[in-house]
Amino acid sequence: MHRAPPGRLASRNNPVSGVGSKRRKPRVYLSIGAGLVGLETGDEQKILFVSLSIGAGLVGLETGDEQKILFVSLSIGAGLVGLETGDEQKILFVSLSIGAGLVGLETGDEQKILFVSLSIGAGLVGLETGDEQKILFVSLSIGAGLVGLETGDEQKILFVSLSIGAGLVGLETGDEQKILFVSLSIGAGLVGLETGDEQKILFVSLSIGAGLVGLETGDEQKILFVSLSIGAGLVGLETGDEQKILFVSLSIGAGLVGLETGDEQKILFVSLSIGAGLVGLETGDEQKILFVSLSIGAGLVGLETGDEQKILFVSLSIGAGLVGLETGDEQKILFVSLSIGAGLVGLETGDEQKILFVSLSIGAGLVGLETGDEQKILFVSLSIGAGLVGLETGDEQKILFVSLSIGAGLVGLETGDEQKILFVSLSIGAGLVGLETGDEQKILFVSLSIGAGLVGLETGDEQKILFVSLSIGAGLVGLETGDEQKILFVSLSIGAGLVGLETGDEQKILFVSLSIGAGLVGLETGDEQKILFVSLSIGAGLVGLETGDEQKILFVSLSIGAGLVGLETGDEQKILFVSLSIGAGLVGLETGDEQKILFVSLHPFLLSAG
Repeated sequence: MHRAPPGRLASRNNPVSGVGSKRRKPRVYLSIGAGLVGLETGDEQKILFVSLSIGAGLVGLETGDEQKILFVSLSIGAGLVGLETGDEQKILFVSLSIGAGLVGLETGDEQKILFVSLSIGAGLVGLETGDEQKILFVSLSIGAGLVGLETGDEQKILFVSLSIGAGLVGLETGDEQKILFVSLSIGAGLVGLETGDEQKILFVSLSIGAGLVGLETGDEQKILFVSLSIGAGLVGLETGDEQKILFVSLSIGAGLVGLETGDEQKILFVSLSIGAGLVGLETGDEQKILFVSLSIGAGLVGLETGDEQKILFVSLSIGAGLVGLETGDEQKILFVSLSIGAGLVGLETGDEQKILFVSLSIGAGLVGLETGDEQKILFVSLSIGAGLVGLETGDEQKILFVSLSIGAGLVGLETGDEQKILFVSLSIGAGLVGLETGDEQKILFVSLSIGAGLVGLETGDEQKILFVSLSIGAGLVGLETGDEQKILFVSLSIGAGLVGLETGDEQKILFVSLSIGAGLVGLETGDEQKILFVSLSIGAGLVGLETGDEQKILFVSLSIGAGLVGLETGDEQKILFVSLSIGAGLVGLETGDEQKILFVSLHPFLLSAG
């Protein structure tokens, strides 16, 4: 970052702002002073204007709700102090209002706002103290926000979020039951949003959890159970035929076990019933059922004998059943079947490319039947394949990639917005990596970018989305290389995004971001003056927070702005003067000496103007 000379602001595109910015800056600061005067004179328009020009822009510009404006500013101060003093209630309070801003702007639902924000605060504290329950609580509300915004179903929100939290904790502690519980609700969320069938949701999710645990512990029965319900879910959602669901799932499980034990009869049985179930459920055509089953058996034999024609034949008929029944598209049928055959061979030979290819086409079938969007089909399937391979080889990058695209699929299927899909997935991946490595910075960073994504999804402003994404990328690089400037830059643009999205005022965006960066740098570099300065002005605010003195709260915000300018320009006199004037202002507020109040408010900004 460039160091700006006194009285000027640096920007990304212009290291030293030109004359234009010099003309605008005094107007901003003078209007802040005018606001303080308005408090005395009762000029409500001036008061509103100053509030809007400070942090009030985030919330107030949308709602005009003065209480929320005050509440947000109040809690930001409380949070910064709480992080230093370890005062968990203050930390919780600040988080509360930040969440309130993000959610409340859209819904105005105060209960949800409170719920989300409470848990965000709990999470920040839990990450520091290692309090797993708090960490669980924060995860809970994040899930609640994502789902609740769409459905408004409070029970589902609670259910999904509880399990997300359980999963995060379980991954760290190795608590298999918690891991199982989280898997349960994730499945429930994905299915339940579509069908609303609570029993199916429970059934599917239970088995997904069982599978995740079984894969770790090698418990074949659990693995069998999960396979059972997955099959049941896919088929049952369409037909609702419980007997067929049971039949199909039983055979899927049998197949998985048979592949392990080498029991050819079980393998044959599962294949027969899969073919029979998939085809017969739709058509009731017994001849087709027999034909498919026969060819599956032929394929299994071919795998042993190396007869490629038999393998191809069985694959063709399986593909024909899955795709052809719905679309009648022969090319897709051929493509799917060819790759299924390739996959079966690859599992035996260890040919990773074949394994990837087969996974690809299976994914294509499931998604393509609904949307027919070939690009999405390819994208989803590629990552599914990558994940299967990565799980075997331990290749974390592949595992990350598959998680990425799964997230992309869930979002993209709804919106079709490829940029949003990529953005969401990137941050999900970042979080998954951080959870494994214990890298708290990555975990924090991904949460930040998720928030950024939520904002962009609402506005659809591609330039702003790009800007945020660019800075997130810069941050990820900085976290790896230890490059503090890059880390600072990404933080800068995130702040800029939140404010700039509303106002479009580039100077304000830069100013806010710079000061956020200043704080982050001070905490890292141990720059006591910066840390002290922020604490000093926060202290003034905390007094107001306790007494309910709105003037003090407004005043401290004013001086923080003045100080941040001094911190950037290195102008020690401004920094000292602001601190002094804060004291003077507090005295004036107590004594009612309007001249002191006016003098301390206006003087710093007149200095910066000159």
